[in-house]
Amino acid sequence: MGGRDEIALLDLSVHKTATLIKALEANKRLVMCSLAEKLALPLADIKHTLEHLRSSGHFARREKESLDAADRSVDRLVRMVSDLIFLDNEQTRFKLKMEEIKIDEVIQQSIQAVSKAASDKRIEIEAAATSVLAWADADRLVQVVANLLSNAVKFSPADSVIKIGIEEMEHGIRISVRDRGRGNP
Repeated sequence: MGGRDEIALLDLSVHKTATLIKALEANKRLVMCSLAEKLALPLADIKHTLEHLRSSGHFARREKESLDAADRSVDRLVRMVSDLIFLDNEQTRFKLKMEEIKIDEVIQQSIQAVSKAASDKRIEIEAAATSVLAWADADRLVQVVANLLSNAVKFSPADSVIKIGIEEMEHGIRISVRDRGRGNP
């Protein structure tokens, strides 16, 4: 095979690969749009049901807290679905909503996100109260801490304790999740 034939084959291979990549990207966009549509309707139904429940009467403090936590979780899921669509658009860049936030609120929302799973396994989650403030995206931080807690609950034995640590550093804070389960130390 001569040099020109090899170049022609290479050129053909590159073009086939580029065509395949374009087809895969188009398919990915269709999947992302379909996923967003399939998630949007149930989330809207849940949001509507929560609003209906809230307007239907007076609740004890604990029940109201549960409704509020569910409402925040649905709002966070709606924003995550929007972020998926936003991230899929190749013309846009992902942006964090940076603001001064109370770390204590982030920790409490993260604990509430996993409280049912922890309760089912009789796992206690401990976090010392803190007045630490940080410059961060609250939704993203709740998402990360809730994910760490979810993994800790999933892999911890029943009747155990998960501890959340908050440490102020020179240029930020460190949030740690310690448990007795297998996994990352």
